[in-house]
Amino acid sequence: MNRAARRTVVAAGKGLRLPLLLLMACLLAAAISLPAGADFTASGTFLFEDRPFDRDGFTGEHIVLPIRRADVEVVDLQTQTVLGTGRTNEYGAFQVDVALAVARTIYVRCLTTTGDDPQLNLRVKNDTEEQSLYSVAGPPVPSHDPWSDLPCGTLTAAAGGAGEAFNILDAAVKALEYYHALAGEYPGPAWSLTLFWRNGAGEGSCWYDDVYRQVILADNAGYDDSVILHETGHYIQSAFALCQNPGGMHYVTDMNQDSRLAFSEGWATFYSSAVRLHHQEPAPQVYVRTTGSSGPGNLDFSFELEGPSLPVFGSFNELAVGACLWDLVDRSHMEAEPYQLDDDQLSGKDLQIWHVMSALLPGIGEATMEAFWDGWSASGQEQLIGVQDIFCGLGMEYADDTWEPGDTRSPAPSSWGWPVPSPSPGW
Repeated sequence: MNRAARRTVVAAGKGLRLPLLLLMACLLAAAISLPAGADFTASGTFLFEDRPFDRDGFTGEHIVLPIRRADVEVVDLQTQTVLGTGRTNEYGAFQVDVALAVARTIYVRCLTTTGDDPQLNLRVKNDTEEQSLYSVAGPPVPSHDPWSDLPCGTLTAAAGGAGEAFNILDAAVKALEYYHALAGEYPGPAWSLTLFWRNGAGEGSCWYDDVYRQVILADNAGYDDSVILHETGHYIQSAFALCQNPGGMHYVTDMNQDSRLAFSEGWATFYSSAVRLHHQEPAPQVYVRTTGSSGPGNLDFSFELEGPSLPVFGSFNELAVGACLWDLVDRSHMEAEPYQLDDDQLSGKDLQIWHVMSALLPGIGEATMEAFWDGWSASGQEQLIGVQDIFCGLGMEYADDTWEPGDTRSPAPSSWGWPVPSPSPGW
């Protein structure tokens, strides 16, 4: 090839570089302009409607409270694909980051579950067959721009809708927060708890199933915090302490209960009030069961642990057991008329109670009030005399004395100076 021809070829090669570079630039620009995973943030606040109560039933007031620590989802309306997840904070506020390639019609919803919170594993579902969660959702947002954040405002679960379900969830969250204060940790993912409630399900009672770790709530118990927390107290005892409750029908005024049943039911009633005390709720010593109907009042029954307000005593009665435990934690400054005033000198023994429940009763092998006393006294817990006064005041006289050494009746001398007559039919 001569020199002139070579120059021609080189010149042609140089001429080809510019179109090639232009082509590559165009392809790059096209790639940049294609829809990509443009992130945006959906934010807002979820609340639920609550119905406060006192010893006479519902006050008639409706207030809104934050839905705390619950799962939040951003959902594609057409496909029902979950595009992003998060959870509410202590104030019900949320921020969920979403990756969306093209404009879609989307909405945000809050669910009655805490799966996104690594410390909790709670769910509120409608029934054991359908197993559906409750939710409160915002309106659909048509063709949302993937590059624009989505302010969702404040969304509220109303009473008569999902309000009851979120109240149940909130009560369960409070119960586990109190457990955290006692144990220094949350139950963890392996110890899930499901609470079932549906208005119109035909369920007339409330109970805890320790086999499946689930609480079954009556149709009208959606706002009965005392009852919800009571059943959650059964879960705490069964899962993390020693529970020997034989179950069955029981009445708060029955003073001839199985001692194991009385202890378990008394513990659950105590736990209900202790949770409310821990969260500084008004009149935590009052246990209230309503009919669930709308409007003020609608009381089924109520009683007070302080006192207690019913004439009961002894370790074979659940209310007496609950009142005895309550006297170890109650605080006089929280009591106010028209409720019973604190009648003892002790308070704040929550951790000591839990130590006996979780660490000592399993070793003793018995879950009764007498075993609780044995654990308390043997572990060198402080203020034993004050505790003894509380027990004795409620008809539980377990302290050792010189009359009955060895906890047996046989060596006890008679305190009578004359023979005791045999009972006659007229006694």
